[in-house]
Amino acid sequence: MKVWRPGITGKLFLAIFATCIVLLISMHWAVRVSF
Repeated sequence: MKVWRPGITGKLFLAIFATCIVLLISMHWAVRVSF
């Protein structure tokens, strides 16, 4: 890694992180609603 650029790398990391959180919340609600 050369220099930390918060542009593309940061956006990509945040997108993956947000997707994981949304998946966790949706799975939690699906389990909660189904039972």
